Amino acid sequence: MGWTKEARGLAWGVFVVVLELMGCGGGIEAPEPQQSLEMQEQAHRHGDDSDIRWIRQTVGTDFETGGDTAIDRDGNTVVVGAYKGNVTLDEDHMLPAPTTGFPGAYMVKYGKDGRVLWARAFAVSGPDVSLGSISVDSHRRINVVGSSGFGADLGGGPLSGGPFLAQFSPAGELLWSRSGFYQGVFGNFATSPTLAVDRDDRIILAGSMIGTLDFGGGPRTVPTEGETPFLAVYTRSGRYVWDRVFPGSGAASFRDVDTDENGNIFAVGLINGAFDLGGGILSSPEGSPVSMVAKFSNRGEHRWSKRVAADSGTLQLNGLAVQDNRLVVVGSLDGTLGFHGDTLTGKHGVLLAYTLKGAESWARTLSSGFLIDVAATRQDDLTVLGFAFFDPGSDIDISGLPAGLGGYLFVARYGSERGERHWVRTVGWSALSLLQPYLAASREGGTAVSGSFNEPVYFGTETLTPTTPGIYDAFLLRLGP
Repeated sequence: MGWTKEARGLAWGVFVVVLELMGCGGGIEAPEPQQSLEMQEQAHRHGDDSDIRWIRQTVGTDFETGGDTAIDRDGNTVVVGAYKGNVTLDEDHMLPAPTTGFPGAYMVKYGKDGRVLWARAFAVSGPDVSLGSISVDSHRRINVVGSSGFGADLGGGPLSGGPFLAQFSPAGELLWSRSGFYQGVFGNFATSPTLAVDRDDRIILAGSMIGTLDFGGGPRTVPTEGETPFLAVYTRSGRYVWDRVFPGSGAASFRDVDTDENGNIFAVGLINGAFDLGGGILSSPEGSPVSMVAKFSNRGEHRWSKRVAADSGTLQLNGLAVQDNRLVVVGSLDGTLGFHGDTLTGKHGVLLAYTLKGAESWARTLSSGFLIDVAATRQDDLTVLGFAFFDPGSDIDISGLPAGLGGYLFVARYGSERGERHWVRTVGWSALSLLQPYLAASREGGTAVSGSFNEPVYFGTETLTPTTPGIYDAFLLRLGP
């Protein structure tokens, strides 16, 4: 049941982020830039879609944590999270305090101008609910995966308990939900699954499992020790289409998933053992996880898969995005990696680009920290989210922030074809006080970052201070158009 805690954000301190996402660190000397330093610096500081449009902060009597976020085709931003106590979003929108002793869950939609359009609270007086990964389809419908206690109600009647998949209308009303994944005592998602939607608004669910689960096509049974990666696909109305489970020995999981314009599915994850995704065994040295990247057709047929490991030291990949004819994965390197004729060395965040056929294309590094996620933006552009600590490195812009900060959260924009950097926007804080942040981007160039903080956070344009010192508030940062 550990992934439920991840979805709530209660167990995601920055030190946990370091252990879970870094696993290694990541830092390297960047290859020669493809633009002049003067051009890089000009783009770095003055890119129009790096401008902060607005920042929103929750105000409550207890804690609030910001979870996953998504931007719809109109530029509206949806965010989910967890909370206790009464919460004020604005003078017209409040979340009532849960009365069960468990945290409640919320979903809020903000307009392009930052106004609260609507807010929904769950598990206020009934069984607990947590909301994890979300995605918005081409018709602005909101898909979410979560977990619930037996008998919880999202608005359409009691759920059976455990994992669920649900869809909400653009106005926040429940359209449908699927529960009943559990098959006996020992079936569960081992890690919080991730969601994507394809060109037909089909919903792709990716993650890892233990025991026996039924995705809709009948029970799938894997060992209860370790983790086994899976993919499952549903129509826009929630009807089961297909699932794939990839047995092996040890533990493996998909950490992120995306699709291309033809509906092909791409996944990135970790392997600690030996697993076959359809193209032969991918394995890791004993006790040393390695990353994996794979492509499947829209029917779940294996296209290619590969093991991605450092030549020396460690490499861990966390996020993935498809943009035009490039697949880009991000994470952290602590050691040496040869990629597309370049040798990356050190301890920094890393971006690796492939063609959609799996050939190496380009590699870049950023900061002394690590990269958490990447999202496709407008044509030929990608947005990345990362952490840096104490000394962020000369390629992170900290102008306008106080000196001597403990850490930095940064957003950067890259070109997908050649990997040129357009701009970097940095947020700083005085202590290791941020919980797991989340990234969303729109095809119009907009970016959203959600998260939680319990010490002052410096955005360069304004400072957010928690309502109660030491107690987490949630924030939502909106950049660009």
